[in-house]
Amino acid sequence: MVAKYDVGFGNKLFIRGEGAGLGWEAGVEMKNVENDVWVWTTNDLKEGALACKFLINDDIWSTGENLFVPAGETSTVFPSF
Repeated sequence: MVAKYDVGFGNKLFIRGEGAGLGWEAGVEMKNVENDVWVWTTNDLKEGALACKFLINDDIWSTGENLFVPAGETSTVFPSF
């Protein structure tokens, strides 16, 4: 999963969801690989789809519906907050 969003200096992007070890109660910090590019990877989803949303500092939820990513696919999204 790749998220393109500039969260601002000193902030971090987290992912929460269902599947591949994610949960809705606590986020997992994504890896910042460029100023506005955040990455989270897993090999734990073998079938089905991952449901997820992004959060700034594991506190501010992205707007809109949950995202769904099929197993084995990489998705690049541009979240809104």
